Amino acid sequence: MTASNLQDLENKMVNATVQAINKRIAANTPKMIDGVKEVLRNAFEGSQLWIDLQTDILRGEIGLVAPAQALQQILDAMCDSIQIESNFHAKNKSIGGSLKLTAIPSNHLDLIRLPLASFISEKGHTINYLDWLLHSGLTQVVTDYHFIEKPGSGRVGFGLMVPKGNWTIPGEYAGTQNDNFITRTLEQCHEQIIKVLIRGMTNKTL
Repeated sequence: MTASNLQDLENKMVNATVQAINKRIAANTPKMIDGVKEVLRNAFEGSQLWIDLQTDILRGEIGLVAPAQALQQILDAMCDSIQIESNFHAKNKSIGGSLKLTAIPSNHLDLIRLPLASFISEKGHTINYLDWLLHSGLTQVVTDYHFIEKPGSGRVGFGLMVPKGNWTIPGEYAGTQNDNFITRTLEQCHEQIIKVLIRGMTNKTL
């Protein structure tokens, strides 16, 4: 076999491998997306903020009347934003490229614009609670009022806002553009997501 023939054979083998990889990924993309969705749902539904927004004082401080419905809408929007793109190609007798997963734009606009990501208070004020949780950090979001815990009182029965003082998102839940409950939850489930993607690319269970 001549050097030219050997080179042609190598190129054909690399191209065939690339085609096989891209074909496998294309076929498995729906399963990979479903797998990532499952990881995200489990991670968010098990997070402390998710739980406390439904059952604890945080729900009372924010005044969230129907937390399960609101959180479901937010989680559905996050899962629906998932996209997977692959770009593998032959390069210098080797295989180059990448698998790219995108979800949840960093400015979170799609989320904070959701109908249930905010509500109108009994006094007619817009409560942008999701925006506050994601971006406000420890800055004051309510002025001239502070929250007192009083079971059986207030919008959802945990307490109420009373005059004087100010209110911020409690420190353990506070978030900023690049450090919030979404980024923290994604970081915690990062390895699980990677395993889902590798399994989709290789058909191997990790």
